[in-house]
Amino acid sequence: MALSYGLSWWTIQRLRSDRQWGNHAWPALADVFQLLGSELNCFLPFTTFPPGRETGEEMGVIHYNMVAGWMGFPYLSISTGLTYSYTIGYKLKDKTGEHWTARFIRFKDKNNKAEWGGATVFYEAVPALIKHLGVDPKRTTFVPALSSSEKTADANRAMCWIAKTCAEICGVQYRDNALSKQVHQKIHTIFSGDGRTAELDKAQYQSAKIDADHVFVFDDIITRGDTLSRIAQAVLAANPKCKVYGVAFAKAESVGYCPNPDNDQVPARWDDLWKKGEQEHDAKFKKG
Repeated sequence: MALSYGLSWWTIQRLRSDRQWGNHAWPALADVFQLLGSELNCFLPFTTFPPGRETGEEMGVIHYNMVAGWMGFPYLSISTGLTYSYTIGYKLKDKTGEHWTARFIRFKDKNNKAEWGGATVFYEAVPALIKHLGVDPKRTTFVPALSSSEKTADANRAMCWIAKTCAEICGVQYRDNALSKQVHQKIHTIFSGDGRTAELDKAQYQSAKIDADHVFVFDDIITRGDTLSRIAQAVLAANPKCKVYGVAFAKAESVGYCPNPDNDQVPARWDDLWKKGEQEHDAKFKKG
């Protein structure tokens, strides 16, 4: 095994430095080593970055697979500790009028109507994902990621009550007290990769013991993956035998690096569900 691993390491380093491979062959290679890491129950660091992503610059598409309607990312720009990450669609930072992007922006801005729409999608999409993955509900736990201003999770924040309700529907455990950290500046207001990294260093994520084999961390938007990665590492430090997954509404991306700049990969059914959730919000809170 040591010889095989050594040859794999040497080969992958050669491939990473050979730009003619670009992002075409890399996704398949990443999947192979993701599976190998899973079998060995360890993280293989060379799966973290495709060519051009070593320093976080946007030089290529982060590969995804369609998984039960979700965009499934075997790796992110930064994904140490994460087994897989899932999102509904893209949040396009240079095409804010795009249908789903506009919804994700409203959700991020704490628009209650958008929160109802997003929640309605999650209440169907998350159970479908859990069923597809075949994880044991009794050995699975959902936890909410923490906002920049939180030390521990605020149960009234959207990602908390959405994750809790999804847990109830799926019949899995829910822990809103599993994570803790220090307050830090909002990451999306920092445009430098190094600046974001330095700010997240202040968070100092900690995790409690979680009696589960699979931990799903619920967040709103994934950008580089740094926040989820730090959460995953904290969870694994306290629970080394579990696997950690990210679940979010969107993956932030630019049109130039996006294979579906109109989010046409999102199931039509989910579009109807978002509309339904917003309609139910209007019906409940209609004035007059």
